[in-house]
Amino acid sequence: MPDIREDQHPRLWSLLFSDDKEKRLAALKILSKVDVEWPIPWLSLLLADPDLQISKTSYRSLRKRGPDLLPFLSLQRLSPVPKVRQMAIRLYGELSDLNHLEDVLPSLFDPFIDVREEGRKSINQMVHRT
Repeated sequence: MPDIREDQHPRLWSLLFSDDKEKRLAALKILSKVDVEWPIPWLSLLLADPDLQISKTSYRSLRKRGPDLLPFLSLQRLSPVPKVRQMAIRLYGELSDLNHLEDVLPSLFDPFIDVREEGRKSINQMVHRT
């Protein structure tokens, strides 16, 4: 599936965070089929969802994107939400080689990481990469 029209983003967002589990899973299924970058942060937010089925589905959707996903997870590995950070690093472990892991493992164990500074560096890298 190529992309979703921008005017449909708010509707999809409301389905993702609704109270109806079936609607949430259907919205996740739609997002997993979109092959552009913008759903990655949305799916990453759902990694910390209290509903285990939602968080697992989100994880599988991210993992299905393969190694091309890794550059887009640079901000998620610095998340102040521990579960999002752990799952992002788990994706690094499953989808990358040892060199990438050596770079990201400290962010998992360092509770005093300056998220703002590291986030700024990651954004600069993404901007200069394109």
